[in-house]
Amino acid sequence: MQNGRREAAKRLYEIAEGQPRFFTAKQAKAAGFAENTHPYHVHAGNWIREHRGIYRLASFREASALT
Repeated sequence: MQNGRREAAKRLYEIAEGQPRFFTAKQAKAAGFAENTHPYHVHAGNWIREHRGIYRLASFREASALT
């Protein structure tokens, strides 16, 4: 199961990398993350909730720090 999580995380990173660091809940689900785990990832600090249904991976710096 660990390999499945790594693959999902890799797919999600690739999605976010291609669209100014952000991703949607729908994209996370398509990448392989169960919908009921989204709050866990926010609470654990893996994802930063930017707006309803829009997230940023914590591994990316904030957009304001890049400009």
